[in-house]
Amino acid sequence: MNFKKNFAAAVLSSAMVLTPAVASVSAAPSVALNGANAPTGVVVKSAKTTKGYKVYAAKKVVSRKKAAKAYASKSKTVAKALKGEKLDKSVTKQLKKLKKLSSSMARLYVKNDKKGKKSKNTKVTFKVNNLTKKVKKVYVLRFDSAKKKWFLTKTKVNYSKKTVTATLGNLGTYTLVYTK
Repeated sequence: MNFKKNFAAAVLSSAMVLTPAVASVSAAPSVALNGANAPTGVVVKSAKTTKGYKVYAAKKVVSRKKAAKAYASKSKTVAKALKGEKLDKSVTKQLKKLKKLSSSMARLYVKNDKKGKKSKNTKVTFKVNNLTKKVKKVYVLRFDSAKKKWFLTKTKVNYSKKTVTATLGNLGTYTLVYTK
């Protein structure tokens, strides 16, 4: 009888200890910009919309899944990953020169922004651990779901802090690319 009481007390106390851990784990995916949801090799350091909405990062790509899967393949170049996709002139001019700075794609979004009005002109700063001076120009390659094509956005590079900052017209599927 004493064993049953001790066992029940031990189970109950361990459940109390585990409950907060489980709650924090389940809350983790909704945390904004925690780095784990950014493309491989890139951490989203900060993001601000002009209207002050909170920006979230997600590894799960909703649009352009085929391009994202092809991009993540080590054997494929940026040009091969975007084959068959609609591209803006800014992308087609430099497509053969573009190299992968991050090895996967991710998604930036603002919650409850169905029409993209909340996420206009969002300033995003990325922390890039493998950034060196050999990398001359860094771009954000992003898919604009309103215009249904890929765009290149120029960035400001800070080599000493290993950060890249860009102002994105609107959010969505993105990755970082560069030219030498």
